[in-house]
Amino acid sequence: MWEKGVFAAASVVYFATICFSLPGCLAGDPLPASTRPSIAVNVSSPSSPSALPKTFKWMSTDPLAQPKSGWVSLKDFSCVVYNNQYIVYMSRVNNAGSYGGAMMTFTNWSRMATATQYSIPVGGVAPTLIYFTPKKIWVLMYEWGPWPFSYLTSTDPTNPSGWSVPRELYGGGSIDETVICNSTTAYLFFANDNGNIYRASMPIGDFPGTFTNPKTIMTDTKANLFEAVQVYTVKGTKQYLMLVEAMGRAGRYFRSFTATDLAGSWTPLAASESNPFAGKANVIFSDGNAWTSDISSGDLVRTNPDETQTIDPSNLQFIYQGLGPHAAGLTYNQLPWQPGVLTLVR
Repeated sequence: MWEKGVFAAASVVYFATICFSLPGCLAGDPLPASTRPSIAVNVSSPSSPSALPKTFKWMSTDPLAQPKSGWVSLKDFSCVVYNNQYIVYMSRVNNAGSYGGAMMTFTNWSRMATATQYSIPVGGVAPTLIYFTPKKIWVLMYEWGPWPFSYLTSTDPTNPSGWSVPRELYGGGSIDETVICNSTTAYLFFANDNGNIYRASMPIGDFPGTFTNPKTIMTDTKANLFEAVQVYTVKGTKQYLMLVEAMGRAGRYFRSFTATDLAGSWTPLAASESNPFAGKANVIFSDGNAWTSDISSGDLVRTNPDETQTIDPSNLQFIYQGLGPHAAGLTYNQLPWQPGVLTLVR
């Protein structure tokens, strides 16, 4: 959630050959027919293998939205597609440097600039949004509420005022939570800006509820395992993907790891500054100009919003927070973070 990120470069061949579609090339597993929300999206699916690549190349948009009047920053995005529209929850920072939650909806990326930016009345900083299929409710998890991690529930994620009162998700020291479930177990993953990644779990029938007794599952330097941890199910494989934001010499970038068991160990995939999941080494910009040297706290766009956090490796888009060069000299809470979107180049 904090500080800086990454900008990028790659071969002009990719710039010339990729068809970059603003509405997005997205695809995802449907929820079970008896419980799923209505999900539809414009899909352009390449005939590429379903496995994750070992190296990634991305094309980035320009900034897609400006903070509305009175706000200086939009950041920490969580994004799903539901009922033919993108739903984005995020942190917002106002002119006084105070954090809060916000959300917006829109039908394609080109309309994000004019979408209404709503404040969340109850919490919402560094959010994670999922549709919890077993109980047919939406769950919004976030930090800096009544507990280190809190959660809200709703039947309509497009209504920013329709969320329940906060309840405890986790009570220990922590930052940047995410929750992912398999058929039996709900898992909480989080960072703490200290070089560790933590995991806790509960039976899926007890979720949403309060996680306890987390274990440290990864340890490295503070720079290598900093924050913004995300965990996804990889469609069509027996594989999970973890993303963790790192602090590099050229700015922020994302490292990636894979596992075959959410309760197991994680193996580096693209996990260095020279071969990142997303960073200076592998991102180019749609107009040829790198508007940001920071690719920071974001989310792979999920066309299946359920608790499995399933992503399609053949159609990856990543919404991130970027920071222009005009931000030099500003204090952290006055930095004008804006959203951009990466599209995977196959």
